[in-house]
Formats: sequence, structure tokens, C-alpha cells
Amino acid sequence: MRISELAQAVQQPSPDAGPFADVYGKVAGVVAWGVPAISVLMIIGLGVWFGYAYMDPSQDETKPKKVLLWSVVGGAIASGAATIVNWAYGSG
Repeated sequence: MRISELAQAVQQPSPDAGPFADVYGKVAGVVAWGVPAISVLMIIGLGVWFGYAYMDPSQDETKPKKVLLWSVVGGAIASGAATIVNWAYGSG
């Protein structure tokens, strides 16, 4: 018997993803929706804070402006990371 015939005759078991594969999928799905939702809510809240600081002359508006800028940057990074993960897992 040839090695190639023997290799075809032997049944290879399919790889098992393990007991936590479904849990990982659910957690990843919640994180994939939770991070953008929290980012949008924070940007809206920070926009309100910036508007309030801009209208009140006793407050310095540079701190809310910096926080708002960095939250937008963080949202862009999180969006890019989610795109890469979706591409890597083939769901995007």
C-alpha cells in the first residue's frame, strides 16, 4: 500500500474549537457593539460639556476641548481595530 493511499484511508478528525468557542463569540459580539456605542455616548456627553464650558465665561474651555479631541481619536482607533478584527475573522 502506498503512503498516499494510506493517507486517504485514514480519517482525520476535524479540529475541535473547545468548550469556550461560543462564549468567545458572544463576548466578542457584545464588545463589538458596546465599544462604538459607548464611544458615541461619550462624544455626545463631551460635546455638551464643551458647549457648557464655552458658554460659561468662568470656565476654561481648553480641558473639554482636549478631552473631546482625544475621545474622537480613541473612537477612530477603536473603529479601526474593530475593522481589522472583523476582516481577520471574515465577518466584515
